Amino acid sequence: MTAYAGGQQTASNPDTFQVGVPIGPMVDGYAIGAQCSTDVLVGSACFYVDTFGVDTTIAQTSATGALFAGVVMRSNANPMSFASSLQGFSSTISAGLEAAVCTRASIPILIAVANEGAAPLIGSAVYAMKADGTWQTQTVGGAAPAGGVLTNLRVMKVQAGWSVTSPVVVSNVQNVGA
Repeated sequence: MTAYAGGQQTASNPDTFQVGVPIGPMVDGYAIGAQCSTDVLVGSACFYVDTFGVDTTIAQTSATGALFAGVVMRSNANPMSFASSLQGFSSTISAGLEAAVCTRASIPILIAVANEGAAPLIGSAVYAMKADGTWQTQTVGGAAPAGGVLTNLRVMKVQAGWSVTSPVVVSNVQNVGA
């Protein structure tokens, strides 16, 4: 058995939650591949544009009766050279490239507006905003935000001292009200 230094055994990731990256293993089928018809941000809401073409296409905004697709994640289908990786990652996936769309998971996202008070509350409903793909929360049964689509996501974990730049874990897995 290999012995490791204590620091190696206790080291943790520098960021507790990464927006758009599920916090647990995903079961096959809980994410779909889709082509971006517009630029989309990782961790944003996305809506179906076309499901009957060769590729399923998504957009971050929708002017019509939007059909919510899920949470945008990075796809491993897009090649990236080592030289490009040295510059770091952009949070934008360009139009024409593939994104993974998370349909079922516990995943950190950024909440733009907490309609229930100073911070999102555990168990609050999560709304995807059609105008810009941002997220808003509201207590279950509360007044829906104008221009929002109710999702099956619920707030699962909010960090102390929450602000709009702090990731909030939302989930539609098991006992969180979804």
